[in-house]
Parts: sequence; C-alpha cells; structure tokens
Amino acid sequence: MWYTTVGYANREIAETMSPQAEKLCYYTPFGAASLAAALPQLALGDLNRRHFATGGSTAVESPLRLCHYYFGVIGQPEKGRILSRMDAYHGAAGQL
Repeated sequence: MWYTTVGYANREIAETMSPQAEKLCYYTPFGAASLAAALPQLALGDLNRRHFATGGSTAVESPLRLCHYYFGVIGQPEKGRILSRMDAYHGAAGQL
C-alpha cells in the first residue's frame, strides 16, 4: 500500500535521485512533515494547505473521504455524491 513510482526509467531523474538514495536507507511518507513545513517558502503564491500522497488513487481517495466526512458532519449527506468517468478507478472511496 505504501509505495511510490520513481524514475520512470528516466536517466536524469535517476541521476538526480542517486546521491540521496545512497544516504537514505528507508523512507515513509509519514516523514514528510519537514517537507510540508518548507513548501510554503519554496512555492509561488499562497500555499497554506498540503496533501501528500504516494500515488494517484490515494491522491483521489483521501479528498473524497474528507468530503464525505465533512458533508456528513454539517448535516448534508446528500452532497456526498461523486461524479466519475465510466469504468474509471478512483480508489476504495467508491465503495463507501
């Protein structure tokens, strides 16, 4: 469940990652707090919120679950409907 695709067989990405890979023996996305703190200074514009994901389905599923939760809390569960493409996969949130 906790993996990410890296490199895509791109030499430039592999060469850029190589020095860090030699120093870092293990990484978990839960350690991203220091990156999250640094992003507002590095990004253009007003970046007050950050959401990290390890892949596309997680990036979609987490906000969907958050929306379902939010509208349930404010008493508008009918706003929990999500539109998607036919036969598209959007993570496990579709099973809620």
